[in-house]
Amino acid sequence: MKKANILCSLLFVSMLAMADNVVLSPYLFKVVGPRVYRSEATRRAFSLDWTPKSELKQSVPVETEGMRMRDGMNELMDKELFKAYMEHPTDFRYHEGMVEGQQLIPIDGSVERSGSRAGDETMNNLLSVDVGKKDVASLVGPLDIGLEIERPNFWKTKGEFSLQYTQNYYSEMWYKGANNNMTFLGSVLLEANYNDQKRIQWDNKLEMRLGFINSKSDTVHKYIPSDNKLYLMSKLGVRAIKDFFYTLSTEAQTQIMNGYKVNDTTKYSAILAPLDVFVSIGMDYKPKLRHDNTLSVAVLPLSYKLRYIAGGDDVIIKEYKMRDGLRHQNDFGSKIEATCKFTLVKNLVWKSRLYYYTTYKYVEAEWENVLTYSFSRYIQTEFFTLWRFDDNRDMKYWDEKLGFFQFREYLTLGLAYKF
Repeated sequence: MKKANILCSLLFVSMLAMADNVVLSPYLFKVVGPRVYRSEATRRAFSLDWTPKSELKQSVPVETEGMRMRDGMNELMDKELFKAYMEHPTDFRYHEGMVEGQQLIPIDGSVERSGSRAGDETMNNLLSVDVGKKDVASLVGPLDIGLEIERPNFWKTKGEFSLQYTQNYYSEMWYKGANNNMTFLGSVLLEANYNDQKRIQWDNKLEMRLGFINSKSDTVHKYIPSDNKLYLMSKLGVRAIKDFFYTLSTEAQTQIMNGYKVNDTTKYSAILAPLDVFVSIGMDYKPKLRHDNTLSVAVLPLSYKLRYIAGGDDVIIKEYKMRDGLRHQNDFGSKIEATCKFTLVKNLVWKSRLYYYTTYKYVEAEWENVLTYSFSRYIQTEFFTLWRFDDNRDMKYWDEKLGFFQFREYLTLGLAYKF
């Protein structure tokens, strides 16, 4: 209502100003008069002053409609002036100190018979003066508003560390070898993601999991690894259109320690034995989701896979069916990878990763799911499942019920720390 009254007044006064022998309103004179910088308009725009209502009522016991109209008109005119300063700074070459005290129009309002006002010549002489370019600070005076401009940081980093007590179950033909029992598990997840909010997104992740089991039924080993993973991923995306990105993806996965089966001295895996490296090119769909949820679906029709066996262990080379008994193997094929993170309810988070790789001769796929519930900032429980399919293995890994599918799960409760 207040703004409506001010606008109506502006319209009425503007119509009157068209008539001869009418003195222009002092409020409108700020915007229709000479184009000068007015310090009051700038101070009002950057002012951070605030007075509680209780003190305001005590300091101004009586506020008339005329006083409210005056304050509203001044505020509106100053706002329009400041907007003009920002949008058209080159139109204002003078400040109020240069025209202060100048008598542009006689106080008695006398007008010459020719129709021009007596102060026109004085005004034209003043406006014809070229003062040159000056710093705005020299025109409106020093302003200290505590404004600091920082270079934007497009990097976002985070990490998670957990130490948990676990219960494990493995299918009989689990490819790395393990035993159903209670274990201790430690995991570290580090992420560094770049997003310039326009074209480039670069995601980087390092994940390490290491768990140990001490079983009375194992008379050969004091302990054996129950979880043994070292995973590194880097994915660079260049926006194609909306939520679609041209993508170059690289991944590397291996083990941290040697892998054994219960009561078996045979080494089925070791650090860098095997080492799987993927380099893929394709398209990635990454929509913007709310509440820190994420989704990525990458279709990578051109995918290169390198498998390397460090140390030349003949058993491991045979286990992974390396061609011609070599320590390295190159394959070309296609890959699909999908990852997501959703907050289902408060404190309950679901993370999932699915990849499917094929050389059109064999298929290797994994589907990993993690449900995490946080009881507090430092205590959480985690339910983990992993389905794996690999038909490029020896027939001894064939299961009558699952075929070449393999399955594992664990349930943990322990400490967690996020940073």
